[in-house]
Amino acid sequence: MKRIRLKIIMVFLVFAFCLSAQTKKRVFVDESSQKKGVIDGTGNIIVPAIYDDIEPSPREIFAGKKDGKMLLFNGDGSIRVPLLYQHIQAHFNNFSNQYGFAAVTKNDKLKNSWGMIRDDGKIIIPEKYQYVRAINEKLLVARTYEEKMLYFFNEKGEILKKIPGNIVEPHDVDNTCFGIEGLDHKTNIYNSDLELITPNDPMSGYWTNGNETILRSDPNKGNYALGMVNQKGKTIIPFEYQSFKHGLDGHWICKKSNSDYTQETAVVYDDKGKVIIPEDNIQVITNQHYYMTFDKTNDFVSLYDKKGKKVLPGKYQYSRAYTRTKNERTLDWSYFYNDYELKNKTTGELYFLQQNGKITSLNGFTQFEYFSEKYPLIATKINDSLGYGRSTLLDFDGKKLLDTTYNSIAYSHDPNMYFVQHDINSKVQILNLPDKKISEEKYLQAIWMLNDFYILQKEKEYFLVNQKMEKIFASTLSIGQPVNIHYITFQKAKALKGKLIAVVSDYKKFPVFTAINEYGDTASIDPRKYENIPVRTPEKKVEEKFSEPFKEIVVTKEMGILEENPKPLEKIKEQDSSVEIQNFAEQMPLFPGGIEAMNEYIGKNLKYPVVAMENGIEGKVIVTCVVEKDGTLTECKVAKGIGGGCDEEALKLVKSFPKFTPGKQKGEPVRVQYTLPVKFKLN
Repeated sequence: MKRIRLKIIMVFLVFAFCLSAQTKKRVFVDESSQKKGVIDGTGNIIVPAIYDDIEPSPREIFAGKKDGKMLLFNGDGSIRVPLLYQHIQAHFNNFSNQYGFAAVTKNDKLKNSWGMIRDDGKIIIPEKYQYVRAINEKLLVARTYEEKMLYFFNEKGEILKKIPGNIVEPHDVDNTCFGIEGLDHKTNIYNSDLELITPNDPMSGYWTNGNETILRSDPNKGNYALGMVNQKGKTIIPFEYQSFKHGLDGHWICKKSNSDYTQETAVVYDDKGKVIIPEDNIQVITNQHYYMTFDKTNDFVSLYDKKGKKVLPGKYQYSRAYTRTKNERTLDWSYFYNDYELKNKTTGELYFLQQNGKITSLNGFTQFEYFSEKYPLIATKINDSLGYGRSTLLDFDGKKLLDTTYNSIAYSHDPNMYFVQHDINSKVQILNLPDKKISEEKYLQAIWMLNDFYILQKEKEYFLVNQKMEKIFASTLSIGQPVNIHYITFQKAKALKGKLIAVVSDYKKFPVFTAINEYGDTASIDPRKYENIPVRTPEKKVEEKFSEPFKEIVVTKEMGILEENPKPLEKIKEQDSSVEIQNFAEQMPLFPGGIEAMNEYIGKNLKYPVVAMENGIEGKVIVTCVVEKDGTLTECKVAKGIGGGCDEEALKLVKSFPKFTPGKQKGEPVRVQYTLPVKFKLN
């Protein structure tokens, strides 16, 4: 029984994988050129394979890299921003985190070479600034360091105001207020109208909407407690919190730490200072209709409405979160989710909380599956003694849609059609939901492919079926879903009209395959005629072996910024290049004082470049040099860089090192190759 059960589970795991990847565009690699392109689930090449890299995964907007330059594509593969820029600092998805703008440069080696474009490619700020950024949808900022002046622009690129300062700091409440670090290195908070929040005491300002204002208490004494006052200056939320976040309907979620910062608690206030949810929770999050609170053990959640009334009795265990447009499950709270699964820890009762505020009770069931609002839920009750369950379909009111239960139910592309198995040893049949009829034909497995076609398997025969469940092709050989090499060679061969839907592979004729289009027509294709697949050897990475066993050096923006006018570097004495350089020696070169001294020296002298910090550049710089027989460092160079000033800063650091204890071979000093990895990371 266990073996049969495992086989059935594996069949539906394959099916579920295809379901979750429905019509998703993906990056493919042309083996003959090793270039990348984008292909969709139906075999259409959206972007040809002529790019060195494509990132991120193809979405509404994504980027291509070619010959050291970048361009942006729309989701359909049309070009949004042509191949003009070396860097395009966009966060894609219509530049959501950049409010529809992106920082760009044609050459980051040039000083004051950054500008800003709109998501349609129109230039908003010319490329003549050290850094640029979007504060919100209607306010942009740029700076050239020679002037030590911040220029503020509207969404049309018109200059609104100039304010002396170093950098602009985003606000953790929302994008209506932001900080400006002045020339005195003190930060004052401004609103979107470029006005100080509290002109009489600028250091106390934190956020305002014109009616309520969040202030810092005693900022000059180092007390960072936050509170809220109204227009008359009356305190409506006490000064005892470390953070404020928006809640529902003008509410505020306030968090504070205990005296030793080992425990955080959260409370919800309205804009009049009334407590909506008391301070009994470690965390409070929202969807559009409810508050979900986590108790201090972080094991249980409770659900409250906008008035602070508990919606469900008892305590619940948060189980899974779903996005509404994709079949995804995750415990990562960094993303805003639409739908939640809650389980009563005591009774085991299940509830499904939807984006629209509707709560579906799944009492009597132990688990369920959700695909989208167009499909009912697949609810299952597990029989603990037998180890398997019985499943049915429920609408979002919790009403059963079937008169019977099944051993398993799986989704198809059609909300009215499902693949079911009556019992653990049964074969797969097709259920039509509206009339609750079951097809007479039975199959060993059913695979829903990315193109909404299906592969159905009988004992010794495979069928390819279209969206209407019409059989268009049959074979005694296994029918499979195409992979990248099939799509690419199908496009190049032009042997059939239409789209590539499925393939038949005969291991005796490999790599030759039979291509099948949407009409059931076939053609035999030999990839070797169209793809020259070279034998590749992995590139040797300079960071594979490092010269000393110290920890990787990580530079964060909190460590400081690159000095604006660095002193010229002293010329390092060159050595006799005719003497052989050792990659390794019996006694490797050593920084004076050892590894700890080196780490301390790096921590004091290596700074995060402003250009990289303000334009989101991070990564690993690999610097190599030669430690000479007298301990001096020569031939220093960047073996792998990331730009934005990081390469120059890492190289400057290595060139500033004092003399090393030289490496030795058989007791004699030798020249030794030395490698140092430096990782720049924005926290």
